[in-house]
This record gives sequence, C-alpha cells and structure tokens, in this order.
Amino acid sequence: MKERQTIKAALQRLGMEAENGRTISFYAERTFDAPASAIWDEFRALDKWKTWAPPFVEPIRWLEKRDMEFGARFEQVRHFGFPIGRQATVDTVREVVPGTELAWWDSSGGGMRNCCVWQFETLPDGRTRVAVAEVFVGFVAWIASFKHKRIQRRYQALLERFASHVEKTRS
Repeated sequence: MKERQTIKAALQRLGMEAENGRTISFYAERTFDAPASAIWDEFRALDKWKTWAPPFVEPIRWLEKRDMEFGARFEQVRHFGFPIGRQATVDTVREVVPGTELAWWDSSGGGMRNCCVWQFETLPDGRTRVAVAEVFVGFVAWIASFKHKRIQRRYQALLERFASHVEKTRS
C-alpha cells in the first residue's frame, strides 16, 4: 500500500495521475534501528553520499546552496547499466519536511522528467521506515522497462548501503 501511495505522490508532482507507457517507477524501503532525526541528519549531508551512494550514484555535487532545503540544486550521475548507461541530472529540491519527507524534480530537461521522493516514517517501536520512490517519464522510461528488475535491485541496494552507513555512524 505504501509503495503505490508513494509512487502516486511522485507522479502527481509531475502532473500525472497514473503511470503509462512512457513512465517507469522504482520503489525501495527498509526499516532502520535509529530515530528519523539521526537518519535525516545523515541523508541531508550530500557530501557524505560518497560513502554510501556508489556505485549507483556517483558523482554528486551541490550546484546551489549546501543543504537539503527548498530550492537547493545538485547534480548527480546514476549508473543504471546497459542499455541506459549513465544518466546525469540536475535536480532541484522542491519539497522538504525535515526528518519526514523530501522530494526533488529534475530540472535539466533533455526529453525526460523524473521525481524522487524520500520518506522517513517513525514507527511505534521507535525505529524508522525509510522509503525511496522515483518515477521517470519519457523515452528513457521505455528503455528502462526492459531492465526493471535489475534497476529495482539497484535502488534496494542503495538503501541497504545507506542503512549500513547510518549504523556505522551511530556506533
């Protein structure tokens, strides 16, 4: 249920109600044994992404501002593998609820649009569910559909590496 809601929220941010033949979505989630505030502090430090985001996301750098705040722009290169290869985007943070949710949209154009949503939900037992959803619209979505399962595993692996990073910084 959370998966569909999060993907739908990303689609709506792109002005769409549902997926179609020109869209593809990815979703991953994991429960962390840490409070949302600690996870958020690690996530928003873009300079620390180099310790957990590769090999899927590399390189990454700020273009404007230096924190995950509204209007901040950063460039990232994602490695999707064959047949897409490297996908460079300039993303703009458009929504921020510190410690709870963050969303950015691609602002670089190029015939493709995307929206990425990260959510940090405090669970009743004090742990935190972290979810990431990303929706792509355009020609690249059609190409990516041929390798959906492999790319989906890259998103899950990204989240697992982030969890390992958070655990190391807390110990």
